[in-house]
Amino acid sequence: MAKVVLIVINSALPLAKLYVMKLLVDTITAGFASTLSKEAAFQQVIVYITWMGVINLCESILGALLGITGYAHQKITSEYMYGVIHTKAVELDLEHYENSSYYDILERAKGEANQGPMRLVNRADQIGVSLLRLGTMGSVIAIFDWRVAVLLTIPIIPRIWVRLKFVDIIHRWVLKRTQTQRWSGYYNNLLTTDQFAKEIRLFGLGELFKGRFIELRRQLLKEELNINTRQAFADFCTSMISAITSWGAYAIIAYDTVQGRITVGDLNLYNQAFRQA
Repeated sequence: MAKVVLIVINSALPLAKLYVMKLLVDTITAGFASTLSKEAAFQQVIVYITWMGVINLCESILGALLGITGYAHQKITSEYMYGVIHTKAVELDLEHYENSSYYDILERAKGEANQGPMRLVNRADQIGVSLLRLGTMGSVIAIFDWRVAVLLTIPIIPRIWVRLKFVDIIHRWVLKRTQTQRWSGYYNNLLTTDQFAKEIRLFGLGELFKGRFIELRRQLLKEELNINTRQAFADFCTSMISAITSWGAYAIIAYDTVQGRITVGDLNLYNQAFRQA
């Protein structure tokens, strides 16, 4: 719960930072045409500079707190998952140890127990942060110009679809190739541990097992590269869509700035909101 509160606060700070930066830029711009003395004009500016410093300090403190809570969360989750695996392993009937499917499941569970659950938690945190940031920054942009908000929303749908599609592809591949991964680990264990060193040398099995290990690893590597290549191409396509819509949004903002409809501070706010949305 503490981490959720910290994430929400940390997601709101960029919005406050953007607004203070807008006021700072507008104040500096107005100072050039002001009849006030330079000292009086600077006193107006220093207020917003102070607020920027306070916000930056808060971001640093929240970042440190998020790091501490994240580390603690990771350790607690890992220990819990190991406990679940051990409990299930003790409760299983002995017949499961004669079933290869059980060892496939056990291999995946052991491989993911340390990092898998935490990756899911971190990704959930990232999704929450992204949604909060998108909501806040998108609201700011929509308030100023709804056309820009619509343009920046267009790339979100294909990007989400691509991510979900390849998550499913990778998951299916992991399920399909668990046994292959287990066999490669078995050959690696035979070749590198002292338990079978004498037999390997006595019967001359080193080259045989080495060849089988390399063959399995090449097969896995080929399939992984194929998936990664397809994912990279899909990400490139979504990036192009995002770039085109961003160019259109910048064109609208530039035109409105030239026409005097928005201030220099508004222009800066738009630019920073684009990068963070």
